[in-house]
Formats: sequence, C-alpha cells, structure tokens
Amino acid sequence: MAIAHVVTDVVIVGAGPAGCAAAIRCAQRGLSTVMVDPNAGAGDRPGETLHPGAEVIFETLGIADRLEAAGIIRHSGQWIESEFQPFGADASGPWLGYQIPASVLDPILLDRALECGAQLVRQLAEKPIVIDDRVVGIVMPSGNLHASIVIDASGRRQWLATSLALDRDVRSTPLLAFYGYLSHANVAEPRFRALDDGWEWIAPISNNRSAWVRLACASDAATVLANAPALDAAPRAADVTWRICRPTAARGYFLAGDATFVLDPASSHGVLKALLTATNAAVCAADILQGVAPADEIYRAYDKWIVEMFEHDVSGLTAAYERMGISLLRLAQNS
Repeated sequence: MAIAHVVTDVVIVGAGPAGCAAAIRCAQRGLSTVMVDPNAGAGDRPGETLHPGAEVIFETLGIADRLEAAGIIRHSGQWIESEFQPFGADASGPWLGYQIPASVLDPILLDRALECGAQLVRQLAEKPIVIDDRVVGIVMPSGNLHASIVIDASGRRQWLATSLALDRDVRSTPLLAFYGYLSHANVAEPRFRALDDGWEWIAPISNNRSAWVRLACASDAATVLANAPALDAAPRAADVTWRICRPTAARGYFLAGDATFVLDPASSHGVLKALLTATNAAVCAADILQGVAPADEIYRAYDKWIVEMFEHDVSGLTAAYERMGISLLRLAQNS
C-alpha cells in the first residue's frame, strides 16, 4: 500500500491477536481499516492457553472452523499442583479450552482480517500525529497515515502510551516470564506448579511438544536460566510486570490488548484479553464514527471497563498467590 498522505477511518498499530481482532470487527462494521505492523503474522509469545470462553469470540471473528481444521489441542481443564480442575460442562458435554501456538493463531487472524477488507502496511509506526490534543493518525517512514480513530494494539511495548507519556500505574516488582518448548514432556493436560519464588507451567501443544513458562522476579533471571529444563532452544523472556496505562481511551484513540495493561500469564487470559478488548475497542470506534453515542461518553465507558477488568484480575491473582504461598510479588503500591 503506497503511503503519502492517506486518510482512513481507523488505523491499528500492531497486527497480532489484538490488532487483527480489532481490524476484523472494524471491517465488519463497514469502517475503512489499516493495520500497521512490520512483523505481521509472525507471533512469538508466552501464554498460549485460552479459556473455553474464547470459542464465542472465535465464532464472532469467523475463525472457529479454521482453528478446528488446524488440529489444535483442546483440553477439559488443568492441573493445579496435584488437583485437576475441570472448566465445567453443560448438556453438550465438557467445556474445552484451547492450546494454540502463536504460529498457528496469528496467521489465521491476519488472513481473516485481510479477507474482511482491512489493509496491511508492513512498516513501523514511528509516532502518533497529534493536533489540538487529539490523536489523528501516525507517522511512518513512507509518510503520514491520518485516521479518525487510532487503536494501539502494539502489545507490551505500549507504543502509544509511551509516545503520549500516559500515566502508568505499576503494581508489582519487575517480573519476567521465561518461555520455551519441551520435546516429549509426557504431559496430557496443562500443569501449574507453585514454587517459592514463582511458578512453572507446562502445556501440550502437539503429541510430542509442550510449551514451558516460568515466572520469576527479574532479579532472579540468572538463577532461572541456569536451572531451566532442556528446551528445544534457549528460553526467551517477556516483561510481565503488572502495570496499566491511563486513560485507555480518549481524544481519538483506544488502547487494546497488552497496550492497556499487563499481568503475568497466570491470569490465564492474555490472548483472550487481547481479543476481548480489541473487539470492544473496534465496536466503540464504530459507534463513535457512526454517531451511536457521544464520543466522550464512549471513551469513559471503555476506560472504566478496562480499569475494572484490571483491578479484578489483580485482586484475583494476589489472593491466589497468597493461598499458594508464592511470595515473589512483594507488591508495590503505585510505585
């Protein structure tokens, strides 16, 4: 897509799960939509386990059948220490979660977004365009891309929050999630194991391969790496320090996915949160542009919803860690 001075309804920074989900829903609502991401379709991240509730979103996005055809693993629950905890069941049978590698999910979402009419620019978003305290587009190497709404789905790097110097509320000491893959781990269902200084998670993604995630304080990184299991390749690390950016929506922009807030993978719905917040951001953008409700009212409602989600998850994780005797957090209050 040639860029010089282009105008579109919505520009989305990032084409991972959040970016593609937002693009699909924007396109479904009839909005002209452009995703900007130099690495679209090449996802690599920890936390590939999704709760059964993701099925409804997959159907809304039109990718449920494609995921089934990809032969992904579905599981009825998970082991927490020595106790198996099923997700539940109804008249149709047990509820099944998903174990979806990013290398499977991201290309499916990207193909669907393009199929719905969204466009992709494989460039880096350099900075937002701000006029009269309102975000009105982005600057790229090839030129400016003006938009009525900008959705930041850039992930943990939180591109727009950094560019606009938004407030960050940090709720934990620096945390890292180390991740990699194990061959022949002999694990049939996902397993969570509490440790004195964090936790370990192993979940099957194929018949002979499992995902491995280990959470620890950033200060313990050297010890974790020295004691990591025999992985297929050297483990990678992601900054999962608990934090939220505010406001999550205002004056021409919405944050979605990890661009809103970050928690460690034990929250169990990192990708689900990405899909949920992105689809909601897209609906809100469409409602603003199509005059469904006043823009300021929509921004406030979205921000309130995100904050309530964050506080609920922080409370739940803190209580769970206290029950399991995990002391790594040493929670920092608004540090």
